[in-house]
Amino acid sequence: LACLPIAAAFAAAQVFALMALKYFDAGSLKVFSQLSLPAVAVLSSALLGRRYSGTQWQAILFLVLCSAAFIEVRILFETGAPSPLELALGVAKSHTHGVVASDEELELSNA
Repeated sequence: LACLPIAAAFAAAQVFALMALKYFDAGSLKVFSQLSLPAVAVLSSALLGRRYSGTQWQAILFLVLCSAAFIEVRILFETGAPSPLELALGVAKSHTHGVVASDEELELSNA
């Protein structure tokens, strides 16, 4: 009886995951479900005082990076639109070009 709330929450999560298949493909949902592992690690560390080794944190970070890369590729190939990461890198790239161009102009005006 003590596990009833946990079991109910798990059952609801499973039902909602099946309902989500109407709107998302299975591959994307699997990747999103993998992101629950880092969330559990961070929360268990912060709230329960669970300690993880450096190697375990590296594995968790690797999981997050691989999931983000998968999502980036999915956005690129399914929509053709730039992903949030591409937009951020594009802004950084154009900002860098602007700084370089202004430095070159400054050097030319001082010469």
